[in-house]
Amino acid sequence: MYSKNSNRNLKIAAIVGTRPNFMKLSAICNAISPSDNIQLIIIHTGQHNTDTMSDIFFRELNLPYPDYKINVNNNNSTWQIATNVLNLRLVLYRCRPDYVMVFGDVNSTVSGAIVSAYENIPVIHIESGLRCFRDDMHEELNRVITDRLSSLLFVTEESGMENLRKENINMNKAFLVGNTMVDTLYKYLKRIKEIAENDKHYNDYAMFTLHRHDNIENTVNLKNILNAVKTVSNNIRIVFPIHPHTLDCIKSHNLYGVIDNCNISILEPLGYLEFLSLLCNAKFVLTDSGGVPTESYVLGIPCLTLRNETEQPVLIEHGCNKLVGNTYDGIINGYNDITNKQYTNIPLWDGNTSKRIISIIKEKCMN
Repeated sequence: MYSKNSNRNLKIAAIVGTRPNFMKLSAICNAISPSDNIQLIIIHTGQHNTDTMSDIFFRELNLPYPDYKINVNNNNSTWQIATNVLNLRLVLYRCRPDYVMVFGDVNSTVSGAIVSAYENIPVIHIESGLRCFRDDMHEELNRVITDRLSSLLFVTEESGMENLRKENINMNKAFLVGNTMVDTLYKYLKRIKEIAENDKHYNDYAMFTLHRHDNIENTVNLKNILNAVKTVSNNIRIVFPIHPHTLDCIKSHNLYGVIDNCNISILEPLGYLEFLSLLCNAKFVLTDSGGVPTESYVLGIPCLTLRNETEQPVLIEHGCNKLVGNTYDGIINGYNDITNKQYTNIPLWDGNTSKRIISIIKEKCMN
């Protein structure tokens, strides 16, 4: 039988697994001071498990090395979640936290929420309430399930609060606090700009990232996107840090020739500082990521999102992002319509989100 930690410090197990999780975790770590009496135990599921997808972020962001690490290296979501649940139960029994903290919407997130709920450990969800209203998307299922199982929900934007209300979530446990990814970017912004100024690899280029299952595992979508990006590359160099799974899919669909021998620079996955320094000097970015549009907002870079929906409508409303879908014509039309304009500030995206989160945790969990 699981029993809670009885020490004076509040013991929180933070479960991470993918590169966006590490950035959010970094913000939380930086917001905790010794006087807060919070002990953070880091559990890494290994969902991203290579140096370029994992270890480099711990080094660059000065994160403590994980206290526990699970090797869940498999691209099948069901396999990942099932393996995580089995292993996390053993880890949580060993470290006996008072709370479990999960981030975002990846498979490691929902795995942590499920096993914690069954073990009667309250869950803190960082980045709650976001919805794209597509029940066939893994990330959406992960968000909804995690929010249902969580005891404290920290929300990035007002749409998230409205979504939770409509789902009849107890709003006494939901708090609008802002975006932890913005905190981390502000912390390293000076360094990022220094690298961008002193280490210019390319002139007049755009960034391109691609990783969502809808886009890379569907042959039609993948071919449309790659052909559109190749067309754009006739006018401007495209810098493409490629996700390992994306590269596997491109090769398995026999589409590598589309982007080979043209004005597309294919790179290995980049670390946090190197990627953002490149983004900082880009003319625009093409991406299907959830995190890159947030980063492009802070850096003032026009962003075209290769999806038909977004869980972050605030970026659309404030002029930071444009949905162009995953068809050839949609992407080309979006590219032809790019404009550089002044973005309006998003409430609470001010670099102090994590401080607000820690303050609320102390009030709600330590009294």
